Amino acid sequence: MIGGGITGAGILREAARVGLRALLVEQNDFASGTSSRSSNLIHGGLRYLAQGQLGLVRESIRERARLLLAGTSLVERMGYLLAVYRKDPASARTFAIGLRLYALLHGRWQMHRTVPESAVGLRAPGLSVEGLAALFEYDESLTDDARLVLRVLREATDLDAVALNYTRAVGLVRSEWGEVLGAVVEDCESGQRAELIARAVVNASGAWADDLRSHLNLPAHLRPLRGSHLVLPGWRLRQGQVVSFFHPHTGRPIFCVPWQGVMLVGTTDVEHMGPLEDPLASPQEIEFLLTGLQARFPGLNLTMGDVQAVYAGVRPVTDVSTADPTRASREQAVWFESGLLTVTGGKLTTFHAQAVSALQALRRNRRGFPPVLRNSPALNPLPPLPADLPLDRRLVQRWRARYGLDGLDFALRAPAEELQPMIEGSPITFAELRWIARQESVRHLDDLMLRRVRLGLTVPQGGVGLLKNIAPVVRSELSWNDDHWQDEVARYAALWQRFYGVPASLLSSSA
Repeated sequence: MIGGGITGAGILREAARVGLRALLVEQNDFASGTSSRSSNLIHGGLRYLAQGQLGLVRESIRERARLLLAGTSLVERMGYLLAVYRKDPASARTFAIGLRLYALLHGRWQMHRTVPESAVGLRAPGLSVEGLAALFEYDESLTDDARLVLRVLREATDLDAVALNYTRAVGLVRSEWGEVLGAVVEDCESGQRAELIARAVVNASGAWADDLRSHLNLPAHLRPLRGSHLVLPGWRLRQGQVVSFFHPHTGRPIFCVPWQGVMLVGTTDVEHMGPLEDPLASPQEIEFLLTGLQARFPGLNLTMGDVQAVYAGVRPVTDVSTADPTRASREQAVWFESGLLTVTGGKLTTFHAQAVSALQALRRNRRGFPPVLRNSPALNPLPPLPADLPLDRRLVQRWRARYGLDGLDFALRAPAEELQPMIEGSPITFAELRWIARQESVRHLDDLMLRRVRLGLTVPQGGVGLLKNIAPVVRSELSWNDDHWQDEVARYAALWQRFYGVPASLLSSSA
């Protein structure tokens, strides 16, 4: 398996689940690409219904239900408000019909409610009612995308699969007739290489998939689309549900997602022309999202100074024909070419269905592969909690969902002072940092801050001010000396400022 995002993790878990010996390599950190830069929504895809992608919507609805069933504390229900204004691209009546069809695909007659204008201020504080045609309310779901990847990887490695981060596939091993027989991999830090022979090689590298396919002289098939987000403090946009609306100038959708104490505002759909590694949100994207917020929440007086962080991810879209990137299909693609299986496209919600499709494709093209059932669970269900818990139930649920039963056992034995939240408003504890540093393949500070605990997004300035507090735990667990620690601090601060900080030019122009 090449690629350590949600697609590769899902395939690794499914391969291990059916008894295959499986190895995954990721050139950077797990989930460091698209899979830690999403809107964190697990949803049925109402917007894709409007584009006629019924198959994708049906699959998304089914997979969302499975994740909700097994993903307690990691995948949770979240209310969703859709605001429709009179000058929007489609009328309130059209959306009402679409929501009725959406409900029918869920197996219900109706799943949405219409919020009366008198209750808008309560349901969506600050949302403008001028020109508002309707405010629809229904249910979707929310997750932590990077932690979901890590959960899936842990379930795979519990079944004896192997997952290696900072290990790059630098080439393919091919037979004299051109068939792929394995891969050449390299440790990104030591430079040590190894040639691995395998019954099957799966290219699950997402937006990077064409890079690997180029080793077979195959033409590029992917259309990299960049999606960018703003991060605002939760107190500046006090929403208890997702609030979605259309930008009054362009008609493109924007949604505000309450997540871990902050508000994620996204997303854009633009052609990505630059390097795939650590994409940058452009000034135009940042201004587009902010002006949309200002138009629909005029009384909040939001400015660029309220934007705490920004981030961008590149989606591996296979639809190269649709002129408007917003309308490009998110359907998955599975190609078997000269012995290399490429799995790309799709979305976070449907990762398990994509993994099943990948294993089925291997079974069709390689003899002796075991059957795989599409109805298998996307995540291992958690056992019921005992009645006599020595810790707060929410803390126990959090540890089980994120770190498994071994992690929970560690928490039960941790000193009481290490189970207290590190900072007000965040559930993260020093015990959590200790477990992560010890067990979750952390190589750099950004692995920890941006993907393991997400403080790089939820705390101002990426949590750089917290580093001195976490240093004793992290340094002792990772055996980092003074010089190594200072190098990591400098590296993280520079990386965060470049790729997650608001550009200085935008801040100065808004001052």
